[in-house]
Amino acid sequence: MNIAQRNQQRIKDRIAKGETVAHTAPDYTKVEQKSKGVNPAQRFKKSVLAKQVKALSNDLNSAENVELNKEYDIVKASLDGDIVTLKGLKTIAEKLAYKAHIIPNYLDYLQQYQAQGHNHPNGILSQVMVWLFDTEQFELAHQYAELAIEQGQKLPARFNTPNIQTFICDTLADYGAKQLKAKKPAPALQYAIDGLSKHWDVNPIPAGKVFATAGKLEFMAKNYQTAFDYCTKALELNERAGVKKLLSDITALLSVKDGKNAKTESESKK
Repeated sequence: MNIAQRNQQRIKDRIAKGETVAHTAPDYTKVEQKSKGVNPAQRFKKSVLAKQVKALSNDLNSAENVELNKEYDIVKASLDGDIVTLKGLKTIAEKLAYKAHIIPNYLDYLQQYQAQGHNHPNGILSQVMVWLFDTEQFELAHQYAELAIEQGQKLPARFNTPNIQTFICDTLADYGAKQLKAKKPAPALQYAIDGLSKHWDVNPIPAGKVFATAGKLEFMAKNYQTAFDYCTKALELNERAGVKKLLSDITALLSVKDGKNAKTESESKK
């Protein structure tokens, strides 16, 4: 016989003897409720309500996920169709023009994906990001590159490049070289430089390529000290970065400049 059963038996025995057994009912006054919390009925009601809210929340999340998956599938199907069309185009110019034309079709989806805080393997995000770099829409490219890197997204399957950071370095270094050839600045290259400064996981060869190209651009702009710093960094990363001769020339120019500055300072003191 357990404790509860013994207590019950004891009460029965007292009743059988004619004794009065007092039973104190729970005190559900406001003072008692305040000290002990809500009464059992209220606790039960609260518990049921909490379960209903949780169930409703789960249903809503489930419904939202279903809609999100449906939307992803629809947009991905459109993207796959555009990829097939691109494969049929012969020239780079035709491909770039087509990419620029279709990119806006995917931006609403990507804006909602980012704004609503979704995070799942997303081939639409990575592919459109690549197209944005290809078409030199760098502001949007950087925005979605940041999101893709943060979420650990993968490049499209056809890429042999190990990660998005390496793709960005290769792409922007090539863009910088094109701008250099045209004797134009390449401000978008700074995004790769900043990323490498944040310790992006990039092989030394493409990383060195970025700094070598940046050094050449700064030399063209006659920013010799910055050019020296970039070329030095490029050779630290990859001794075959192709800027040894340029670094030697920059060093000579800086020496002459320092000599002139020292002479001017000396004469000013006389």
